[in-house]
Amino acid sequence: MVKRRATVDPNLFAKTDRQDVNPPQGQEGEAAERQPVKTTLYIAPELMTRLDLAQVTLKGIPGIKRRDVTMSGVIAAALELALADLEQNGAASRLAAMLAER
Repeated sequence: MVKRRATVDPNLFAKTDRQDVNPPQGQEGEAAERQPVKTTLYIAPELMTRLDLAQVTLKGIPGIKRRDVTMSGVIAAALELALADLEQNGAASRLAAMLAER
């Protein structure tokens, strides 16, 4: 037979302070920056084909390890290039020009 608890603990659903899962001091920002964020994007099928071809092309370049060429990596590198151009050139960037044409 199971014994039942006479009263319910009022702190049963209280948040617990789990200090053991926190990163070491001084590395909070670094740990957060390394964690990728999952997102969903809708892109045209033609652009997806171009991304697939870019991935295949990059895997064939000597000096680049095939296992390092992921779709996420290709997209992240393309975004880095586009955003760096935008930050440097503003309205004269290729990204701004492409969006202005639409």
